[in-house]
Amino acid sequence: MTSSTSQSHHVLLVEDVLVNRRVAAAFLTRQGYRVSEAVTGGEALDMSGAERFDLILLDIRLPDMDGVDVASRIRAFPDPLRAQVPILALTANVFPDDIKRYRAAGMNGVVAKPIQLEQFRMAVASVLQSTPVVVSVDSGGASALRGDEAALDEDFIAERLRTLGRSTFDTILQLGKRSIAGAVADVAATCDQGEQAPLALAKAAHRLAGAASNFGFRGLFLLGQKIETLADPRDGAKPQGQAAVAAAATVPMVYEQTLQELDSWLARLPPV
Repeated sequence: MTSSTSQSHHVLLVEDVLVNRRVAAAFLTRQGYRVSEAVTGGEALDMSGAERFDLILLDIRLPDMDGVDVASRIRAFPDPLRAQVPILALTANVFPDDIKRYRAAGMNGVVAKPIQLEQFRMAVASVLQSTPVVVSVDSGGASALRGDEAALDEDFIAERLRTLGRSTFDTILQLGKRSIAGAVADVAATCDQGEQAPLALAKAAHRLAGAASNFGFRGLFLLGQKIETLADPRDGAKPQGQAAVAAAATVPMVYEQTLQELDSWLARLPPV
């Protein structure tokens, strides 16, 4: 599971969604890496400026600044050892223009969300060995999840279970369910004001998609992405507040359907 190489590496994980951090940190720890965590871009800059890391895993959409800006500032550090730290972007935005933007900011590679853990392991190992990071991504950002209309991707969840182990999986799943429930509530709370305050709805939808992606909650992940794009197009287009609110109104129904499918899947697992 671990190696002497991984045990000597210190990784800074920058991710604002708690359950995303827990999944990535648990996996990296099982691989033998030392992991420090940051929630905001400001924290990442402070920590990477004060301590030398072997790798930074950087979420692109952070609450205080864009991950591209964080990477650019790190590359401008006066200490060359800190400025040249390898950086991998963690993001669902993997269109060719997005990837060019990450590369232009000095990032060494991109890992698409929702993260496939084996692919994640290979990307981390590659960049730490100073070899090119080749990560399979597609323009939809959801390539890791099954391509049908099911609310739950059972294969994706089974991969999480195998890779993390049953005990860690169960612990993180409970955290994930609480996180997703909170994100669903946030979407509902901002739904009424969505047409007047689309950015608030976009942020709530981003949290929903991020939390849902970690457990193969495919319907919620895609719905969260759709709402976020409608409320905050990020391409100069005008926000479609009415359409975003209409999509957000379906979140509770999709959430309940997902929980029902999850309970059915868990009931079929062998006892610990």
